Amino acid sequence: MALGPGLPKDRQRNPSHHAMRLQPTQGAQSGATDGEVLYPSRTVRKLVACWGTEMCFNLVSQKKEFLMADVQPNFTPEFVLTFRDMMLQGMQMETQTTKKVLAAVPDSGHDYRPDPKARSAKELAWHLAAEDVKFLDGIANLAFNTKAGPAPATTAEIVTWYDTNVPRAMARVQAMTAEQLLTPVDFFGMFNFPAAMYLNFLYGHSVHHRGELVVYLRPMGSKVPSIYGPSADTEVQAA
Repeated sequence: MALGPGLPKDRQRNPSHHAMRLQPTQGAQSGATDGEVLYPSRTVRKLVACWGTEMCFNLVSQKKEFLMADVQPNFTPEFVLTFRDMMLQGMQMETQTTKKVLAAVPDSGHDYRPDPKARSAKELAWHLAAEDVKFLDGIANLAFNTKAGPAPATTAEIVTWYDTNVPRAMARVQAMTAEQLLTPVDFFGMFNFPAAMYLNFLYGHSVHHRGELVVYLRPMGSKVPSIYGPSADTEVQAA
């Protein structure tokens, strides 16, 4: 499938560009050749972004033929340890940014929502903070759960909770062996991937909802902190 008519071969898009090659376990009915199937990574991203909503479960139903719980990526121990280290290093930087965004939510704006169907600012802030920790603990536990507990009363308490629990949960994942990281873990009946693969889910979910929360800040009278560079609300320090 080419990007456009008449493009040279070196600029044509590989149909598998947005897919992950997975290795079916025994009994998987993929119909693919050489023991491989193509898993659309866009489906994964959509599910991560909409997790917990009715749309998400509808998507699961529509894509059921692709979600095959008995399909497994063919990772090596060396790869999975490197992947874990790389993802945690990236998340350590991302969580520092997330703390700034969480801290920018004013207590006076906790009930703000841009649309009746949207989460309130406090609900979204707590979802962002709690799910980062729940994903990490779920990976370390080799089991996921949906319970987050009640949100703390103030923004400062949410930030403190996040600042305490993220390093704890990251340390648990950092201590996992290659065998543990390669252990298939059920994700609410949708996936059954090696534990380490859910670090990518965590990354996408966190950045998605952080971006959502950033959009709430100015309408609430707050300022957008620097994220991947200064915002219009931040001052650039002279060199």
